Amino acid sequence: MYLDPSGEAWWHWAAAIGVAATLTTLTIISCGGFAAAYGAIILAGNGIALAGLSSTATVLAFATAGSALGLAGSAIYAGFSSSSADEFADYGLVGLISTATGGALGAYTGYTIAQYNKYYFPNDPDDFNPNNLGRYDYDNGNVIKWQEPGGGKAVFEYNTHDIPHYHITPDGVNRMINPFTNDTHMYPGNPIPFDFWHYFK
Repeated sequence: MYLDPSGEAWWHWAAAIGVAATLTTLTIISCGGFAAAYGAIILAGNGIALAGLSSTATVLAFATAGSALGLAGSAIYAGFSSSSADEFADYGLVGLISTATGGALGAYTGYTIAQYNKYYFPNDPDDFNPNNLGRYDYDNGNVIKWQEPGGGKAVFEYNTHDIPHYHITPDGVNRMINPFTNDTHMYPGNPIPFDFWHYFK
């Protein structure tokens, strides 16, 4: 019979793995397949939401990434801190708590990001219709700007040079940095920052 003198049984590790596996399965289902789920989870581990996902899938992807990081972190710590299988088992409860906590924090982060990523830059600039801004075409339509009434300050710009992309110019001149690419290009599918939502409500 298996004896566990310290009271920390292997089932804690099994339960932790079960939590992570369940979240992974739900993420695959909500994303519509393994490939999309894999990409969503990898991006979530880096704090980025996969464009086009539903709010549910985004929350689950972040929960899965959080639980996996909690499980992996606690397993690595237990491995370095243990000299036997029994000692490793002693860390099972810590692993379960870390996995559950990581999943909960991940779900909260995913929910917050899903709310933040409510609006996206579209593929077709004809589908981009910010409120209270006029559209002005330049360079034979290769550059489009959405400006304040009367041709005033340009807030958004679409540019077909190189790869088609957008810009945000909060002051009408200086372009905002895209946090996903660290340059000024905002690509179709990228979320529109929260500060500019009022143009679309």
